[in-house]
Amino acid sequence: MSDAGLASGADSQRAGGLRSLGYEGRVRLHGRFGERLARAQSLYTELSIDDVLHGFRVRAGMPSTSAGLSGWASETSEMTFGQWVSGLCRMSAVTGNREPAQRALDLLSGYFATLPRSLATDMSLYAWEKLLCGVVDATVLAGFDGATALPRLVEAMPAVRGKQDATPTRFMGSSDLRSTEWYTLGENLLRAAAAAGDSAIADRARQFTYPGFWRRLLDGPDDRGHWRVPAFLHAYSHVNSLSSAAAFGAIDGDPDGVAIARAGYDWACSTQCFATGGFGPREFTTAQDGSLGASLEWTPDSAEIVCGAWAAFKLASALIESTGSARFLDWAERLLYNGIGSCIEPRPDGRSPYYDDYRLGSAAKLPYPAAWPCCSGSYAQAVPHVANLVYFSAGADVHVGLYLDSEVRLDLPGSPRLVQRADLLTGDTSTIRVYAPDAPVRFRLRLRAPPWADSIDIRVNGERQFGPADDGWLSVDRVWADSDEVAIAFGCTVRAVAVDPQHPSRIAVVDGPIVLAQEVMDAWPFTLPGPANLLDLPDHLRSDGEGARSYRPVAPGSRRMPAGRLHPFADYPERRPYCIYHDVNHSRLI
Repeated sequence: MSDAGLASGADSQRAGGLRSLGYEGRVRLHGRFGERLARAQSLYTELSIDDVLHGFRVRAGMPSTSAGLSGWASETSEMTFGQWVSGLCRMSAVTGNREPAQRALDLLSGYFATLPRSLATDMSLYAWEKLLCGVVDATVLAGFDGATALPRLVEAMPAVRGKQDATPTRFMGSSDLRSTEWYTLGENLLRAAAAAGDSAIADRARQFTYPGFWRRLLDGPDDRGHWRVPAFLHAYSHVNSLSSAAAFGAIDGDPDGVAIARAGYDWACSTQCFATGGFGPREFTTAQDGSLGASLEWTPDSAEIVCGAWAAFKLASALIESTGSARFLDWAERLLYNGIGSCIEPRPDGRSPYYDDYRLGSAAKLPYPAAWPCCSGSYAQAVPHVANLVYFSAGADVHVGLYLDSEVRLDLPGSPRLVQRADLLTGDTSTIRVYAPDAPVRFRLRLRAPPWADSIDIRVNGERQFGPADDGWLSVDRVWADSDEVAIAFGCTVRAVAVDPQHPSRIAVVDGPIVLAQEVMDAWPFTLPGPANLLDLPDHLRSDGEGARSYRPVAPGSRRMPAGRLHPFADYPERRPYCIYHDVNHSRLI
């Protein structure tokens, strides 16, 4: 089932849109992303139910023999409880393993036993919305009785006080700390209405449109490319609000909903993002005055990377399912390889990834200092959602949106399978093999043409064959026989990407969708003998045959301190220093 299908409880494919296949259980992830998903599934499934429920039981005056959890969950686990339930349901759906879904149902059963009959939770709005999301996912994916529980849960939702448009002084949109981020409620309320078949919940959702922010996005940029969107808003939740706009369009029929989400996608990608796809230094939106580049000088909190990836993944799903346009996977791809696929992983003690650090000079990947933060919940949701971004269908068309080790079982006669072998962190090719043992089958294979590819060569059984690009997709239409093979070669070159127009020489080095980070231990900073846009960067940064690139033919420094090699950012483990952004044509911060 598609992510919008998770919202509607039905096939959400619209004219021009696509149907995601991940939550239908048709996709399996292999390789590094499959392994990351397997580790996440193990971690969250093995969380003690008694530990997770301890604080809720104590609050309700019930006995508990557990010591509970620590950090953000030291009183109750409400800040992430709903996300853990949601993530477990999603993991179960994409892996076919029933155990995570059963664990989610056990958690909900234990939690609802601590509530009064009214289902009043005494949660903040922020935590309650996450609970609502978890109950919807358990209803759609795990067989929970949401038709009974959801109307009561929504009827008892926390009061929303001090609701206003977010401003730099109230950057989460409320004067009441228990009512912050109200503008993200629409999405999950509409999903709840669809899952429960209750129009009264949809009526409640309509109270949480966000016209002040959304109208500015619909206005678009001015002639200079500047958007009228304020700086110093909470970055993650405002990107998250775009999924609410998309839901008002896709589920509730608002003609402006999808247009707002598209405009918000363009605003975020063109003005807020680093080369990695991460955004929101110190969790703020930035002005188009060089603030993004300047943030590299002063804060290690460059991007709330896990929550940010989750928001961007949801937005990508909403837009590609609504429009069918391949370009809406571009941001998700960057965050897949340089964000959720490169951050450190949560640990059983609750230490979790939170911020990415892109500072000039030297940075490192570190867990958040407190256990079980919000990103431990977003991680549980974002990692399985990768499977929902790889393959799509539209009638007899099959779309390949991302290139990574995986397979998909198609909803076509004979249930043919596609098995893909690709890892853009180590190469620039993908091979897709067709398995149709029962009989040949006709379908049109549509392959996303990524923006970083200078050229794309597609060969079927060694013969070059594909049609012209259409909305970002290249097509091969044929009768497919068992063991047919599609080989895709991407022509891409290493390139310099400036952080913003005000800092043209403050660049990251990018190879395809992969951000390269420089070694900084006992190494000279990366620099260039001239402006990056006037140099043949591929000639200066050559592969050393060991998965890294070295500065050649001449580099400053000496044998004792050579210029540091550049590796994929994803290859850096916890606490190993690196540098992503470089001042290459003027004085450097060292």
